[in-house]
Amino acid sequence: MAVLRLYRFLTFLAAPFLRASLKRRATQGREDKARLRERFGLASVKRPDGHLIWLHAASVGETNSILPMIGDILSARPTQQVLLTTGTVTSAAIAARYQSANKDLRPRLRHQYVPLDRMGWNKRFLEHWQPQAALWVESEIWPNMIEACALNN
Repeated sequence: MAVLRLYRFLTFLAAPFLRASLKRRATQGREDKARLRERFGLASVKRPDGHLIWLHAASVGETNSILPMIGDILSARPTQQVLLTTGTVTSAAIAARYQSANKDLRPRLRHQYVPLDRMGWNKRFLEHWQPQAALWVESEIWPNMIEACALNN
């Protein structure tokens, strides 16, 4: 538990460095400059009404693996809403191509960048989206996001 508190404290202190890093990455094309606020837990689109499932796919491989499942979920449940988060510009482009190719599903599928693992940013993200369920296709552990989800339950 002490390690988790230390991690949370360090990520709290790191905010200015994280912001600077993201801005630098945006100038290098490694972040989407127009959507940088999403990485701080600030949504760029409105939360849809109804039941929302949040699916997180870290990068390209995970995004490609989860898209068929998203299609199945949305096809099987005509009122279901899905939020897909990713962490890379390339995976976001894959999600955008998927939405373009599946125009009938587009109104019920939204993409956002996942916020960096800082408790305040994660809480802000969850307060906006309020998902009823979450599924992560991810090999990394994000302690603050896991705890924010538990607290938001």
